[in-house]
Amino acid sequence: MSLPILIKIGVLIERRWMLLLIEEKKNGESPYKFNIVKGTFDAKDKSFERTAVRESLEEAGVEIKVKKLFNSFVVKRSDQIIVQLNFLASFVKSRPLSKNKEIENEYIGKASFFQKRQLLKMQERDFISKRAYESAQRWITE
Repeated sequence: MSLPILIKIGVLIERRWMLLLIEEKKNGESPYKFNIVKGTFDAKDKSFERTAVRESLEEAGVEIKVKKLFNSFVVKRSDQIIVQLNFLASFVKSRPLSKNKEIENEYIGKASFFQKRQLLKMQERDFISKRAYESAQRWITE
């Protein structure tokens, strides 16, 4: 039996040696934890890069320029396989959203830029997932 494949697109948005992180709650549970911008690929987007652009606007209110594929993860669950492709992008314009909003059962708080020294102080438990934490830590060393 083959499992359905779900494609997730993540975006590490950088601006002058800083990385944008959003605050997000899983299923509305407290407290907020840090995450990269991330969403599900939609065939209407016609490319993974366009999904990255759309998700950046929806979740963080920022326009970006996609630079390159940054890293990827594959997670096999009992009901599906998740392929997550994370892109590195440059901030172009606009300001991160500061108000809380709910998008399809995603509870997103504010978006903020963090310097590398601030990211170094964060721990895995501060992030919504191990994948988000590992991606942010890898960005520090790039």
